[in-house]
Amino acid sequence: MFFIALLVVGWLLYNLYLKNLLQQGQPGKVKLALIVLGVIFLIMAATGRAPALFALLGAAMTQIFRIAPLLIRFAPSLRRLWGSAIPGAAGAGQGAGISRVATTTIDMTLDHSTGTIDGQVKVGPCSGRQLSQLSLTELKSVYVYCQQNDLEALRLVQTYAARARSEEWQEPDGGQGQESNHPAPNNVMSIAEAREILGVDDSASKQDIVHAHRSLMSRLHPDKGGSNYLAAKVNSAKQCLLEALSAK
Repeated sequence: MFFIALLVVGWLLYNLYLKNLLQQGQPGKVKLALIVLGVIFLIMAATGRAPALFALLGAAMTQIFRIAPLLIRFAPSLRRLWGSAIPGAAGAGQGAGISRVATTTIDMTLDHSTGTIDGQVKVGPCSGRQLSQLSLTELKSVYVYCQQNDLEALRLVQTYAARARSEEWQEPDGGQGQESNHPAPNNVMSIAEAREILGVDDSASKQDIVHAHRSLMSRLHPDKGGSNYLAAKVNSAKQCLLEALSAK
């Protein structure tokens, strides 16, 4: 009888509270972990084992304070090592804080942590190569191809050139690195595309989406060396995902 009552209480807690926490993404998981730790502490206190827990925590804190300066000093190297040790972490856009905007011709990525922008040419001149690997002449050939065949890719090439090759870049048509005035197709953005643009996964909460949007706009806003095209993409992705959350 006690076991059945325990199951009923557990089911009610999950549906009324824990389920909502899990839907909040990372912040919800942190709250859930704190609740679990609190329950463990209460159980140990009720069974008279709290002193042993405090002794263990005290010993752990002493060791942490001893190695904290080293951790702070080598934190960047440790983070890179940790990312490379996790399968798929280095290249998975959603898990590694990398945004992706893809067209028929160009697959563009932006690293949130470093601000590095690059793209792979999918079709046309220099197919299969990264923009960062191209000579100035090759980059201009890709620009001309996009100008004739893929206006959205043209905007990506313009953005890349303005950010990564600004000292040597001059548009082949005689422009001064400004965005093309040709209208881009007004495609409806899918939820999957919006997640790739913001670099979030399907468990992202409203806070995660807003944070990713703010981080990207700090790098891609036209006033900060970005482009109107990518800023519009980022804004559309945020709106798409927030609407999808509201519809749940």
